[in-house]
Amino acid sequence: MNGLREDVEIRYEGRGRLKRRTCDGPPPLPRNDLLHLPQEIMLNILSRLPVESVLKCRLVCKTWSSLPLLYYNTYFADMHLRRQQQQLQLRRPFQHDYVFHHQHNNSNADTNKLSFVFEGCNKSLYYVEYDENDEQSYRTHRKINLPLPNDELSLVGSCNGLICLSVELERFYDPVYICNPITREFLHLPRVIMNNKHEIVKIAHGFGYHPSTNEYKVVRVYYCRDQLPYIGQVQVYTLGSGIGWRNKGQITHILRPTVGSHAILVNGALHWVSLEGYIVAFDLADEEFRCPPMPPCSSPVSYENSNLWVLDGWLCFVHQREYSSADIWLLKKKKSASSSNMKEPVHQSWSWSREFTIAITEIHFMHQPFAVTKSGEILLWYDWKSIVCCDPKTTSKPKKLGDLYEDIIGIQAISYLSSFVSLKALRENAEII
Repeated sequence: MNGLREDVEIRYEGRGRLKRRTCDGPPPLPRNDLLHLPQEIMLNILSRLPVESVLKCRLVCKTWSSLPLLYYNTYFADMHLRRQQQQLQLRRPFQHDYVFHHQHNNSNADTNKLSFVFEGCNKSLYYVEYDENDEQSYRTHRKINLPLPNDELSLVGSCNGLICLSVELERFYDPVYICNPITREFLHLPRVIMNNKHEIVKIAHGFGYHPSTNEYKVVRVYYCRDQLPYIGQVQVYTLGSGIGWRNKGQITHILRPTVGSHAILVNGALHWVSLEGYIVAFDLADEEFRCPPMPPCSSPVSYENSNLWVLDGWLCFVHQREYSSADIWLLKKKKSASSSNMKEPVHQSWSWSREFTIAITEIHFMHQPFAVTKSGEILLWYDWKSIVCCDPKTTSKPKKLGDLYEDIIGIQAISYLSSFVSLKALRENAEII
């Protein structure tokens, strides 16, 4: 056609008449043809939508409701998860300064939103979003209707849409529940074996995923009263392995119990602070303990101010430099390092960097940074009930956005990423509610 428009005649099926149109492109598909696209194309389209939009699309017709989105299938779940992680790259304000960072920090696919799960006062879980374009957005919360056990619960962690919970067993917490609120799956793990010979006094635990092995793992380290000095017994549960808890030997570090201060997952490793004041990391790939370098501001870390956090995908430590301000340090990879993992001896390719200072008077267990907005502002919990916003680019004092709803005041919160990761697809015998 040599780039010229050409009038052609097209017979529309079922109408029995000719209609002229110009050949600028293919004719639009009749609306019912959209329901008969090849399955791989439909899944690709749906993978670009937020989780709630995908669930609504399943209600459109029988064809879409039969698409393999839930259970027994990892193709769509993996594709949808990759799309969300690509969106995460777009919203991270500090990424350009770094060579590598953990890609499984939790956030909504909408780049202006952050999402969290709260443990409520009535043993319930709540889903909350924060939109920096709507500072009151966090006041809207939704209850996650899952059959949680009638025990004292503690949030262990969340990774790629899976939530790990622990229950209280005689003054210590055991991480034995995994769920996905989107797929409605719920899994019970075997509880720690208790006997009269060894009295367990505390358990440190964590939950995470390592991309190199594509495995989700729960880790617990328990200590017995008759083993002095305390020696931790290490156990690992790999989802889908079919072999239950595995014994991984012992550890001489006394890891702090993680109720209200769960292990921090960064770069495929779980991080705790030991009672001796050192940071201890457990690599989920090779299942070995290592000690990252200590923050230069404090070595060893003081017990009273030694909680670790994850901020914008990096391991974070906050140092109360003086009463009126605090420094935020991030553990990041050196630009000269050649590897993107943390397996070098004593994490030699990683170093702490003081990124910014915030004008806040006190940072501790109840006052903690938890997220970075797309514009680079830091959000903090304050007294377990308030959200405070700090702009590290200025010296202005933090701005209080407001208090949380009374049902979720004073309880834990973790970042959360909705996903279609299925426990059944991971070969676990999970219940579907």
